[in-house]
Amino acid sequence: MNHDELQNIISGVGNEEPGNLIQAVAQKLGRSKKAGAGFEKDNLTKQQEEEILIAFSDLHQLWVNNIDENTFLAEGAEQKVYLCADGSNVIKLNDTIFYKYWADYFTSLQLHNYFFPGTLYTLTGFAKKEGVLYAVVQ
Repeated sequence: MNHDELQNIISGVGNEEPGNLIQAVAQKLGRSKKAGAGFEKDNLTKQQEEEILIAFSDLHQLWVNNIDENTFLAEGAEQKVYLCADGSNVIKLNDTIFYKYWADYFTSLQLHNYFFPGTLYTLTGFAKKEGVLYAVVQ
């Protein structure tokens, strides 16, 4: 385990991997500040983060509007799960209800990908259903 790489994920700094939308969104939310005294008060509110995500999605055309409701598999408290067209992967729509900040959700995805590279999450974009913003991951 590379301690520096893990510390970079946690602090919001890191190598910018081409095509890593999770990292790009996390950095867009301004979590590249180092953790320390006063860090919590510097955070954006979750609503402000959502506004940034919506504008970022508009700018980069990240809206996912083609989810086939016929492929719906299950729903939990924070996510809806759909079967991908390939039949071997799933798409998850997550509304981050269990996270204080959207940035925390993206950090958790990065940590998951670091510790479990065999089951990497890929952020494909965002969806809005019934006024609720969802991150769409595969």
